[in-house]
Amino acid sequence: METNVASMKKSSILAFSAILVFSMVAAAKSLSLVSANGIIPPPINHIYIRSNGTVAPSTAPLLENGDIYTLTESLRDYCVVVERDNIVLDGKGHTIRWYDYFRSYSAITISKRTNVTIKNINIKNFLNGVNLDHASNNTIIENKMSVFKGVALEKADYNRIIGNTVTDGYGVSGEGSNNFIISNRFSNALSADSTGMGINLWDSNNNTISHNTITHELSISLARSQYNTFSNNTIIGGRDGILLGVSSNNLIFGNTIEGKTDHKSEGLYISYDSFGNTVIANHFENNNLAVTLGRSPIGTTVYNNVYDNTFHHNNFVNNVQNVWIASGAPVNFWDDGEEGNYWSDYNGTDADGDGVGDITYNIDGNNTDNHPLMKPVSLRTTDPNLPILSIISPEETTYATNNVALNIDVDKPASWLAYSLDGHTYVTISGNVTLAGLSEGAHSLTLYLSYSGKLDSSSVTFTVDTTAPFVSILHPRNKSYLLNETLLDVALNFTVNEPVSQLVYSLDEQANVTVAGNTTLACLPAGIHNVTVYAWDKVGNVGVSETIIFTIAEPEPELSSTEPSPTMLVIASTGVVSIVGVGLLVYFKKHRRDEVP
Repeated sequence: METNVASMKKSSILAFSAILVFSMVAAAKSLSLVSANGIIPPPINHIYIRSNGTVAPSTAPLLENGDIYTLTESLRDYCVVVERDNIVLDGKGHTIRWYDYFRSYSAITISKRTNVTIKNINIKNFLNGVNLDHASNNTIIENKMSVFKGVALEKADYNRIIGNTVTDGYGVSGEGSNNFIISNRFSNALSADSTGMGINLWDSNNNTISHNTITHELSISLARSQYNTFSNNTIIGGRDGILLGVSSNNLIFGNTIEGKTDHKSEGLYISYDSFGNTVIANHFENNNLAVTLGRSPIGTTVYNNVYDNTFHHNNFVNNVQNVWIASGAPVNFWDDGEEGNYWSDYNGTDADGDGVGDITYNIDGNNTDNHPLMKPVSLRTTDPNLPILSIISPEETTYATNNVALNIDVDKPASWLAYSLDGHTYVTISGNVTLAGLSEGAHSLTLYLSYSGKLDSSSVTFTVDTTAPFVSILHPRNKSYLLNETLLDVALNFTVNEPVSQLVYSLDEQANVTVAGNTTLACLPAGIHNVTVYAWDKVGNVGVSETIIFTIAEPEPELSSTEPSPTMLVIASTGVVSIVGVGLLVYFKKHRRDEVP
């Protein structure tokens, strides 16, 4: 028994290694070509956005306006290192370019930072466009990159990668969980010599990969990961569409995977020790093999421990072979108990016209679709017979509670209703429920509906924020300020750690005064004063600063030239005393002489 366990562990390690090798072959190939030209690159220059908000060197073309840093011109042979949280770096369409013939360095590095937004930057010829190193809650949006890796993840969680275009390498690659990779375009030449892939993740859980367009030899690779959602992606023309290895409980929904039959393309590849994955409402067309279960992506090794994966409401159209399953593999499921998949080579009939074939579709001796569909599933249907599905709540907004109602409206009964939250496997429901115990931050919810052989979905993103803004008064401080004349103006400077909907201050416990930001406390009289700043975020959480108590002190009054000074008074007093003393001395001497007999 111990020998068998050891053998299984060894096989698992070898399988996982094979998947990673398969994912990284392009990398080695690309780097060897880069170094072969023999050109020594120039040294890289660094621009730092420091934790205190300053830019170094100060001559760098970065315009600072509060928490927003704007690139005012393109950069050549420079990279940017972000050391500050809660900022926006806006490229305004400018380019950051590294040496043309040698890919190295990261154009932008965000290490252990949070709430940083990188947008509107063109990045060329770097090893990494943006490197997220142990960074969380950052947004990389609408950038254009021609680099080896567009976004590199190094244990980076809860980030948003949205609307970027990456060519000539990897779109997103690395290790991270609870990330949103949405509406990006990843592309490369479709040839045996092309490098990289669209999305390459390992040891990554609960990610949402949705609405991306990918044209790569290998589009998506997932290794040793679980509870990820791949939805509504379009994958065109490559050799392999989606590869799962040692990965379980993932949801693959609504994707279009179209290959080229002369290109030996494979749509979905589920390899070693992968189970419990749900594959629904996808469209597989013109692939050599639409779905492959249990074969290694490298070599001819066959693994038969791919099991309990569920496939239904998928379209299999004009593929050379729809499904290949390793010999001896356990059973996988090819329908939901009522409806299965559409197979373009199915020859059965539908006598009762319910949209489901009268005979089964046999895949192999152990795998059968018991309820094959007569017509393709419409992934984006406008069929008036399909129930109208609406998410009433949550809305695309921010909630100041950890318990958010999921309220839906369906105009006719559905045969199946479920939701998936933040990439977790779907939860079947019968009506409205409460999404309880939600964590702080962004969330993604997809609702699924099945009716008469058709599947529909609706998605919404929302945010939970139950934390009040943090307000810090920088000036005035708890000290005394000297009155210039009869009144004094005092600057009121403060910071807030998040966007707010309202700012007010109260001076000397009087009525609140609304302000847009830093202001001036004008015409303060002498005496003791106090000031407090209040900030409301967009969902009504109220942050209150410490109350600063400060004093406006009057200067000592100046004496006029006609008034005697203290020194003069002392001298005068001393003179008077001396005169009186001399007079008394003369008096007593005379009085003694008169008394002598």
